[in-house]
Amino acid sequence: MHRTFIVWAMLPAACAMAAGRFPAMGYGGNIEITPIIHSSLQIEFGARVIQVDPWRAGDLSYAKLADQVEHAVVTTDAPLDINALSARCPSAGELKAIDHDLKLVFDSDPTRGSTHECTGTNGKDLSLLQSRVYRALATMRALEFSEPLPWTKDSAYRWFTKTVRGVRFTANARTSFCCGPDGLINVRSVIETSPDGRPSGLALAVTQPTQMPTDFRLLASFLQLLVHEARHHNGKPHTCGTKDKTLGELGAWGAAYSFQKWLVEKTAPGFVPDSVKINLQRAMESICTNEICMQPCMAQ
Repeated sequence: MHRTFIVWAMLPAACAMAAGRFPAMGYGGNIEITPIIHSSLQIEFGARVIQVDPWRAGDLSYAKLADQVEHAVVTTDAPLDINALSARCPSAGELKAIDHDLKLVFDSDPTRGSTHECTGTNGKDLSLLQSRVYRALATMRALEFSEPLPWTKDSAYRWFTKTVRGVRFTANARTSFCCGPDGLINVRSVIETSPDGRPSGLALAVTQPTQMPTDFRLLASFLQLLVHEARHHNGKPHTCGTKDKTLGELGAWGAAYSFQKWLVEKTAPGFVPDSVKINLQRAMESICTNEICMQPCMAQ
């Protein structure tokens, strides 16, 4: 019991630092604390391991298997929502996993050379745009819905990585589209200045946002675009000009609508804050009003 007290007494200082070792005063040896994701971390002392708030969305490459150690699991009431998940800098392990699953080509990067909160934190020199792209994909990789998306039995990330080879950011496309012969989604990556002096174009590449959210709401619009374009690669062209005839056909617009609906309705309670839900619902309403020919859209 006394050893447990010593471990917990050291947690406030350890959680503010990177993974490291701390002397177990009076007992010999070291206590090793490894952050995994948000409030999830691993505490080791000799053959004893405590997993605090274990969550598979984290980088588990450093986690010990339960059958290899004297193991304990502790859960807390630490809040975790999609804003906290998407705000963190992806670990080196997550970057490696995403690079294995997808080819990301940044032919056009308006933020190249920029510095940001993730600069130098993961062993990879990422621009602001690149950091946001990896954060969005890491969030998608971690998503868990209470039931599968209506067009696939796979998770959103697994479906996406099975459907396309990757994403190219380019200035040479008039609009974003999927896909070229290489199986890559082409995202128009350009920042222009509107007549009133505000930046416009790819939101992920805006370096000084003044009138747009910078939490998951920013990344959500990009993920909607990826879902939309990847659904085209499933053999789902638009059926009403640049629109879809119905939501129920689950074309590109129906998939984008459903993905956001699942974020609002099929995630754990409290995972998606109300401010994000409102934004997602507005985006869904916009799809219904502007991108679906058969009305009323919501009745389908």
